[in-house]
Amino acid sequence: MSIANFDPRLITQYNEPRFLIHFQWGNSEKVYRYALVESIEVSEINQDTKQKKDEVGLSQQEIWEKKYKWRIYLHHTHSNTVEKQVCYLNKLARKRKRNLNIKRKSNGSY
Repeated sequence: MSIANFDPRLITQYNEPRFLIHFQWGNSEKVYRYALVESIEVSEINQDTKQKKDEVGLSQQEIWEKKYKWRIYLHHTHSNTVEKQVCYLNKLARKRKRNLNIKRKSNGSY
């Protein structure tokens, strides 16, 4: 396999953002696939640290685990059926909303 086919500099050939990009690191025999997980406004991210406000102080791995790991879990644990994934996401959204309401009530800002 040619490393040149997976050179990250080839991304400049595209006019639109890619959902998947593939590269090789150094002389590795592995190809790494990266998936688009978020599109961020320039004003919402620190251009030096590449972190958003809720990510300050976290490592790249901690950010990934906090924000994106659940997507991998969802994909692998629910038989990959759309119905089960939607059900899980709805359940997760209800839980987060409930927790937010409890937090607001306890802070008196409800």
